[in-house]
Amino acid sequence: MCWAYFGTDKCLPILADIIPILLAVAGIILSYIPPSKESHAFTTVILVIAAVAGTGVISSNRRLSELAHKQEIVGLNQKIDAVGSQNTKLSNFLLSANATGKITEADRRKGVETVLRNEYILSHNKIDPEILAGNRMPPDEWMNLRLKQLGERWTVENQRLVAPVVQAAQNGAEVVFSFYDDTVGPDNVISSVYSPIENGRIRVSVIAIVKGEAPAENVLIWLRVCKVCSWASTPPGFTSSPETPKDRGIEINEMLPNVRSARWDLEISVPPNLRGITPVFLGAYYGCKNCRSVDWRHPQNLWINQPNPFVVPKFQ
Repeated sequence: MCWAYFGTDKCLPILADIIPILLAVAGIILSYIPPSKESHAFTTVILVIAAVAGTGVISSNRRLSELAHKQEIVGLNQKIDAVGSQNTKLSNFLLSANATGKITEADRRKGVETVLRNEYILSHNKIDPEILAGNRMPPDEWMNLRLKQLGERWTVENQRLVAPVVQAAQNGAEVVFSFYDDTVGPDNVISSVYSPIENGRIRVSVIAIVKGEAPAENVLIWLRVCKVCSWASTPPGFTSSPETPKDRGIEINEMLPNVRSARWDLEISVPPNLRGITPVFLGAYYGCKNCRSVDWRHPQNLWINQPNPFVVPKFQ
């Protein structure tokens, strides 16, 4: 019952410790009450079986202890390697930033996140392999508590940065995408339009705008069509890659704040099963030298709706 309740991990070490005492007690009892000649063979067999079983228990406990110690050492080495690698990246980043004489707020936050991730790894036993590899951040609750203790005014949410209430230009540039229109501005982008299908193709125009007061430097923008769609042609200025056939990308040295980019005319091929009233998805991604952190899993969504063929126009 004790074994079933407490389990092998707790009961086996205790049994291994008391076996020598049990054998000693058995020897003392036999010295006071020696067995009869008729039962010598039976007593010898029982003692040998008990000794073998006791040796097996002690050996099993030793092997389990060695295995647990080995796993603990391996986990500790993984922690040290992960923290060492991330610290090396952080030091290289800080040295390169120091060479330029300045560091952006977004870059400073990345450094703070790296330091806190290393602190979390060293202070916890069971670590997610993705956190050890630097691909994920610690839990939001733990991160936000440590940020508050450090006096930071920003938090993290779902592995993404949440901007503080009062933002300054050094917090990083932000790029927003919109369908083209003469009235489009940073705060009134158009994310949904109607466009008819002509010869199996949809034609729309898209622009990008930098919000805030800081320009975006070394901007990389790429647009991605839906999984079942394809590019009828590559937009002027954009490039394509065989590894990512759904994407078209463009590099821009600098984008001024609150100024619209050039108009990009897109032509997308739509399969027959989507032709009708099904909206077509277009994902917009970006990154730049001084941009705020962006979650690549959540692009800015642009939706291309098709006019409903079942709606009959009314004539006056």
